[in-house]
Amino acid sequence: FHPKFFLERLMTTYRKKVVEPYAEAIENSGRSLHELVTMASLIEEETLTDEERAVVSGILWKRYDDGRGLGVDATVRYILEKPTAVITVGDLNVNSPYNTRKFRGLPPGPIANAGIESIVAAIFPQESEYWYYLHGRDGTIHYAETNEQHNWNRHLYMK
Repeated sequence: FHPKFFLERLMTTYRKKVVEPYAEAIENSGRSLHELVTMASLIEEETLTDEERAVVSGILWKRYDDGRGLGVDATVRYILEKPTAVITVGDLNVNSPYNTRKFRGLPPGPIANAGIESIVAAIFPQESEYWYYLHGRDGTIHYAETNEQHNWNRHLYMK
């Protein structure tokens, strides 16, 4: 087994499942393939169900297009290799271009291997009135239009 053959197979599969079938949509999105794949990795790490993916994609692209910080906790977890532990204030201030809680825009590259559902969600985001989301302790997602509503959701569902 040679790594070259593995990579060739991987790239062939990627072309067949992503680049070719979605070429027109990728072109029409106005975003680079690198931006879409990077966003898809955030969606992959930030969502629990396929139903959430397009809505979260719409929220994150809306923040991105508005010049706001993406505020994705998964990027902080990625930097610190801290998949489940509580994120501290110190963690949120880590100085890395991958820290979307501190720096605006997309991180320099993907933080995970995105599945096809997350890639499709990045290409086809769902517009909504929401700017915020969080998963409660039971895994249910809660959306909010304002930071005040988001803070209230934190109070209600993160206990």
